[in-house]
Amino acid sequence: MADRASAMIQIGGTISGDLIPALLEAIECDGGKADWEGNAIELSHIAAGHILEVCAYELVGGQFECVEAFCRTHGIAFVRRSDACSGAFGPERAVHTGDGAPRYYEVNDFGRIVLTQRELNDLGSIAAANAWFEAGDFALPLLSIGTRANPSSGQENDDG
Repeated sequence: MADRASAMIQIGGTISGDLIPALLEAIECDGGKADWEGNAIELSHIAAGHILEVCAYELVGGQFECVEAFCRTHGIAFVRRSDACSGAFGPERAVHTGDGAPRYYEVNDFGRIVLTQRELNDLGSIAAANAWFEAGDFALPLLSIGTRANPSSGQENDDG
């Protein structure tokens, strides 16, 4: 059996209205819920001006495999916080700004990003370390539903 952990993912930024059913399918694929009590995510949870929060227990590697792939494919920002799996991996924060590949940060039990001495040395300066911490502390934008640039074509979509 694969190593598993609980996790929460927050999704924000611009999403095309026609992608919402597929996002709901991805959330269901990962067993995502609206809260830790197990209430289902519904269409009403995806609202402009809010951040969508999705919780799940027992995720392989502590990752929302379907949701994260969906967000990467469609250029949608997310931040995920995963718990540790004793003996396998520690707690983690994943940050996807909606552009490029996600970045991964080791965190402590309180969700604070930690940096090892070796990582600090690899970064080379306090300024670089500060930039690294700032990138890890990405402020997720509120959801906006409707018109957005299609990341694969660079053209605008108007979902009205």
